Amino acid sequence: GTEYEKYGSRAKALAVFSFTWGGIPLIYSGQELPVSRRLAFFEKDTIEWTDEIALHSFYKTLLQLRNNNRELFSGMDCSPVYLNGELGKNVMAFYRKSGKNAVIVFLNMNDSTIQYYFSTEGLEGSYTNIYTAEMVLLNEGSSITIEPGGFVIFEKNATT
Repeated sequence: GTEYEKYGSRAKALAVFSFTWGGIPLIYSGQELPVSRRLAFFEKDTIEWTDEIALHSFYKTLLQLRNNNRELFSGMDCSPVYLNGELGKNVMAFYRKSGKNAVIVFLNMNDSTIQYYFSTEGLEGSYTNIYTAEMVLLNEGSSITIEPGGFVIFEKNATT
């Protein structure tokens, strides 16, 4: 099935996961439109392109994030972010760090809005939310609120 049939409102959060965890992310034909129907397999299936490519900036931002952050390359470790002192239920929170650079990712897989306090041990400092361009100061006891199926990516890049 399509990503929307399988993942519903969590499709974008899982796209963020594929770009920020390990491995090499793929963008499939029409995914940036998005194409919400199943494409024919091994047969010609024309995609109806329009002037409005709804997810273009979403994927462009993820690609720029990967390009600007070596810690997102394959082989770099992913470490958990502890929420309320433990690993969150239906919330994925992890970071990837290299030197002074870091990327922190939060994915809400719940059906409700969540607010968590999280440990920033070793990650303190000023970060940029890559989708809002908001600068935030993260320190011990920082909290985050995320809508159902939502995500937040913080970037600390000493080279940009």
